[in-house]
Amino acid sequence: MSNRPAPSTWTRWVGPALILILAVCSGAQAQSRVATEAELKEVRQRIERLTAQAAERTRQRDTVTGQLTDTERELARVQTRRRELRQEQAEAGQRLALAQERVTLQEAALASERDALGQQLRAAYKSGRQERIKLVLNQGDPEAVGRMLTYYRYLNAARLTNITALNEGLATLARLVAEADREQRVLETLAAEAETLIAELGRQREARKKLVADIDRRLADESRQLEVLTAEEAELKRIIDELANILADYPINAEQPITSLRGELTWPVAGRLVRNFGQARSGASLRSKGIVLATEAGTEVRSIYHGRVAYADWLPGLGLLIIVDHGNDLLSLYGYNETLNKSVGEWIAPGEVIATVGNTGGQSQPGLYFELRQGTRAVNPRPWFRNRPGAGRR
Repeated sequence: MSNRPAPSTWTRWVGPALILILAVCSGAQAQSRVATEAELKEVRQRIERLTAQAAERTRQRDTVTGQLTDTERELARVQTRRRELRQEQAEAGQRLALAQERVTLQEAALASERDALGQQLRAAYKSGRQERIKLVLNQGDPEAVGRMLTYYRYLNAARLTNITALNEGLATLARLVAEADREQRVLETLAAEAETLIAELGRQREARKKLVADIDRRLADESRQLEVLTAEEAELKRIIDELANILADYPINAEQPITSLRGELTWPVAGRLVRNFGQARSGASLRSKGIVLATEAGTEVRSIYHGRVAYADWLPGLGLLIIVDHGNDLLSLYGYNETLNKSVGEWIAPGEVIATVGNTGGQSQPGLYFELRQGTRAVNPRPWFRNRPGAGRR
């Protein structure tokens, strides 16, 4: 025999208990969200400090490279604003076209209202202004007189309705014309800003060109080139090591770990392979830790898998760099970018656009530098992808 209390008693003690449990769970979830946001803020602050320290070390080592950092960051800002501006111009153009279409339709509707009112006025004029008085004074059939008077009342009501509609239509037309004028002014403002940005872009590109030429002259000596490449590699290693320490406390738990997709991933861009993993750099002293895919500037760079942005800033030798933490101790690195579309702490979906291809870091041609790190060690990325690098995104 069941020991469960009677239904009324069961309801009395289970209901409040269930409410209490739900309240506790809800409170715990809310507290967890607050904790997560606080942790994310701390992560961002730690990485911002890391980025600032890296920038300061760069300036201390080389003033010209420090200037290149500032110039390429500013170029990225201008390029990002230009991309936003093109989108805003397209949207404003669509709004203007829609407003102009509404004006045209409203003008047609007003013309129709005017025609109807004109016909009524002409009919009234032809019937004579004294027609109602004549009907009243006429000694004819009273019922006929009543019908005619009713007809005139309807006619006048119709005229009044048309006049009201005409006035409302005129007010609507004035509002639509004002809206079209406003969108036209928005377009003109955006066009002026675009011209300013183009001029600024030209100045920044010229400044960058001079800085890169200066750096190239100093790197003509192979020993100096080796020294710079070694310093850049050491800086990247320092960043990766410190990121590993920061991210260790905030692991990523994906439904399907990236390690289970080894051999099935898609390359971040389609491009021509111009530097392979392990290829010699500056003689045989240094080996490339990643690959370089040459492609057009502005090409979208896509994340290879789900993850969280761990780093998004400029770094010597790699220019505008974005690092994505995929969990399972695996990081993907995307360098030489023209612009960065994501910031530290943002969650990334597989195939999501995270940057655009560029030639930052002093590169002469646009392309993407791509690297995989297992822990702090660079690994050959080719076994992780379903086709060879440069074969395209499939």
